[in-house]
Amino acid sequence: MNSVCHKFGYRSHATGDLSTNCWWVTLLTFGEGWHNNHHAFQSSAQFGSQWWEVDMTWMTIQLLQSLGLATHVKGQKLQG
Repeated sequence: MNSVCHKFGYRSHATGDLSTNCWWVTLLTFGEGWHNNHHAFQSSAQFGSQWWEVDMTWMTIQLLQSLGLATHVKGQKLQG
């Protein structure tokens, strides 16, 4: 799926590579399809940058954080 996100989709951030955000890959991978966002914010556990970029992995991490099972988690500020 990683190579798909370097060919199909849209780019939210200028990252100096060919990474894209591909919504249908996101459906199959629970958020990993927001690949251009990942390249822009590599140290963030949150891949969805826009309110409409649903990121199930980030939601799971937030749940674990609220239960005290995940700590020191780095996210990014949502845009738009």
